[in-house]
Amino acid sequence: MISLEKIENAYRITFKLVNETAFRIGSGDTPIDPSMPDNMIVRVRMKNKEIPYIPGSSLKGVFRAALESISNEKCGYENEKPNKENKEKFLKALENEKSTLCRVHKLFGNQFISGRLFFSDAYPEGEVFTRVRDGVMIDRDTETAAEGKKYDFEVVEPGATFEVEIIAINVDEKDLEAIESIVRLVDLGVIKIGGMKSRGLG
Repeated sequence: MISLEKIENAYRITFKLVNETAFRIGSGDTPIDPSMPDNMIVRVRMKNKEIPYIPGSSLKGVFRAALESISNEKCGYENEKPNKENKEKFLKALENEKSTLCRVHKLFGNQFISGRLFFSDAYPEGEVFTRVRDGVMIDRDTETAAEGKKYDFEVVEPGATFEVEIIAINVDEKDLEAIESIVRLVDLGVIKIGGMKSRGLG
């Protein structure tokens, strides 16, 4: 396995992501202004204007979860504590080829090593339109709308274009094929980005 101590190859993967349905990645902030939506989307300030964007961390999470779901490989290191002793044992096993990494841990890293894929924040190309929708909380006992629990949330309207960039370092042909497969699944709408997917978003 190619280590990260020396860069032997590097790929810049770019593509445009156009949402055919509304989607949202929530900011997690509670607005002070009562006229603002209860659940706002993430924004970044650029050129004196706040615009919606897709954080690289969100894209990385989507790709990692996708690879975990389509890969049959298992590493078995998930439950090991990230302490110095376990890290040294893990690295020694890899060095002596007594252990191998599954593709998920190889590309995205684990508690002992860094990953090989680096996702930039995806910024919009052109204008992005947003909309506020109404929502109600569901009472889990009655499975009906909870009384007095109405809220609103913000979404990015369909048709926005975001520029995605991924840097892949010290990867092989199989790694690139795995990344391409995930991009294809996103393009087909099998893998969705953002929250509230069960409500048709993403």
